[in-house]
Amino acid sequence: MFCGTRLAGEPGGAREERKVVSVVFCDLVCFTASAHAADPEDVSRELAVYHAAARREIERFGGVV
Repeated sequence: MFCGTRLAGEPGGAREERKVVSVVFCDLVCFTASAHAADPEDVSRELAVYHAAARREIERFGGVV
């Protein structure tokens, strides 16, 4: 917090910003057991498909991932 360098354009140092946020938590049913038995690359591909779908839906409603 006290590195001695002020931010450009900030006379008092760091600027605080308050935002209202929502947090989304998704639990993939039986994921741990199936991922444990699967090849890591296959798991990664499956998750990429899920993440892309979730991102599309979140962004469709104005959300940011």
